[in-house]
Amino acid sequence: MKFLSKKTLLIISGFIVLVVLAAVVGALVYVTSPEFKENARQYAIREIENRTGAHVTLTRLSWNLWSQRIQLLDLTLHGMEPPGSVPLAHIESVEVGLNLRSLFKHRFDLFELTVTRPEIHLTLDEKGNTNLPNPPAQNENGISDFQLSIENFKVAQGQAFINERRLDVDFVLKNV
Repeated sequence: MKFLSKKTLLIISGFIVLVVLAAVVGALVYVTSPEFKENARQYAIREIENRTGAHVTLTRLSWNLWSQRIQLLDLTLHGMEPPGSVPLAHIESVEVGLNLRSLFKHRFDLFELTVTRPEIHLTLDEKGNTNLPNPPAQNENGISDFQLSIENFKVAQGQAFINERRLDVDFVLKNV
């Protein structure tokens, strides 16, 4: 009797298919778990803080792999303003449409970036100081080699306050 008979190969192939299927199902279950979602939200907060120097709160981060969309809800950035005062920026939602295949080419190809209801409060004192935070220094190792392109960039229903002077902010840019 041969060791690698058709029956043996079929059993081994079936076992490999079951292991791969179990790994895929396990990964999908983990990615949709509350623990993973909280880890992803905390990661987003840390990255925004590291890049901007602001103190960040983010109520919810969600994504849909099938539509290739990521959504950040209730994002607040606190700059150098005193505690208890209006934050530097509050954004109701940020929706990102990301071509996931572009990540393999070291690119972030966004087919959509929509910022809805941003409210920015910039203060400037008589000495020229602002409430903008100072981003931490980035070393060469922290710089990624990813390129960014945005097909449709939209800011909707926004407001900017510069020393309490109000400006409406609404615009659309293509192919940035």
